[in-house]
Amino acid sequence: MTQVPNIVPASDDLSGWKAAERRLGKRINDRIHASGIVSQELFRRYFGGRNAEYLLEKYKSYSVLHAFIEWLVSDYRPVLQQDRKKAHDKNRLRHKRIRRGRTIAEKMLAEGLPADEAVILEACSQANPSLFRVNELKIGSTLAVEDILLGGEYVIQDKALSGCVQAGDCLAGRIYPVSGFHFFSPMGPPLPIMLITEATGYLESIGVKISREGLLCGADKFGLLWNWWDKQSYESRIPLLRNTDGEDLIWQTASFSVSDENAVREAFARREDIEYNDEEDDYTWFRVKDKPSKKAKNDKGINHKDEKDEETEILHLGSLRFVLNELILEVNSLERLEAARAWLENIPGVKFLDAKSRDFNQEDFEVPMDDRLGPKESVEMTPELASYVQESFNRHYMDWLDSPLPVLDGKTPRQMCKTKAGRNKVARLIRTIPLPVGNPGVEIKIPRREMLRELGIESE
Repeated sequence: MTQVPNIVPASDDLSGWKAAERRLGKRINDRIHASGIVSQELFRRYFGGRNAEYLLEKYKSYSVLHAFIEWLVSDYRPVLQQDRKKAHDKNRLRHKRIRRGRTIAEKMLAEGLPADEAVILEACSQANPSLFRVNELKIGSTLAVEDILLGGEYVIQDKALSGCVQAGDCLAGRIYPVSGFHFFSPMGPPLPIMLITEATGYLESIGVKISREGLLCGADKFGLLWNWWDKQSYESRIPLLRNTDGEDLIWQTASFSVSDENAVREAFARREDIEYNDEEDDYTWFRVKDKPSKKAKNDKGINHKDEKDEETEILHLGSLRFVLNELILEVNSLERLEAARAWLENIPGVKFLDAKSRDFNQEDFEVPMDDRLGPKESVEMTPELASYVQESFNRHYMDWLDSPLPVLDGKTPRQMCKTKAGRNKVARLIRTIPLPVGNPGVEIKIPRREMLRELGIESE
């Protein structure tokens, strides 16, 4: 392999490796664009014959195009030119094996790349795909995930991805080591945890073997998961909470540093979509749904609604308030957070710090006036009580190992572990148990490692 000399980032230089990743991505995109290789035939092969335009449009916010490019670069092997005629000759196919060429990744590595880009491309193309459950995330930084199919835990350094998923989601793709870090490339759709068993069964049904070598050999079939996922009609079976713009309801609380509060307040006063609230000393970010809003300003230059605007339908987008030297923004979707950041960071002296997200819970909303049930009595969650609750769940899950399950044809997980195939199936079941809900004040952890160890399959 020929390499173009360059300075390789230090093992702890994440920004340097991410810059190399971006350069490599641009190099790959330029190569694909110049080659003109992308065609409807390739889309049909990746998706399994389904209308590519439909899937690309429907799932464009789920990195479907990124996943296609990953397949095209790392997994697609074109038929060699001299063998193309054989591919259409059914009689000769019985006696001659059609030879396939090198992947784009292999060609680029052979031609020579800057050393840092070569490290990334080689690691990515050699990594096996799998399904990964998101256990924990830090928005704008990292995701802690577990390999559902093969086992193993990783921390992915991916700022963008950490703001697009939630704990419990499952990702289809490759995790590969880059110096002291782990990067991720998508290869299929994000899946809800309750569909993982079905998704695994589907992969096996199309010839993918659930082993490290089997997944690597079957990497080119992960694109078929888009078609399979679409057929599940999952979104139509389980209602999703969305805001008035059709975006998933995920509460976002973001903080921004502010160098000059008065200057920012003046900038707010000049905006037509910001209203100041005297009593709370905060601001409402809104959008007029049908027609432009007419507003009057008081003698301080602060926006207030005109009485004539009371009949106008106004859509509340978010709220803002100043706390010490920071500006706090609250919105109900990731899309609105990104939209707000776009104009807030254009105000001099405003800099994004971080953001936190959480799912909407019924208790977060104001209780309706006709709700006669009254408030729930709060119970102080002491360390002793939290420990008792966790121990109770631990006993429940350990007892589960000896409980007959319909998904195991009436056998217990322990009974299934008599064969390697049974152990693999039980291990995947344990890794896909969803976190329990309805326990405010205490974080329940599923004793997955202890369960695997009890069955003697921890290291498999």
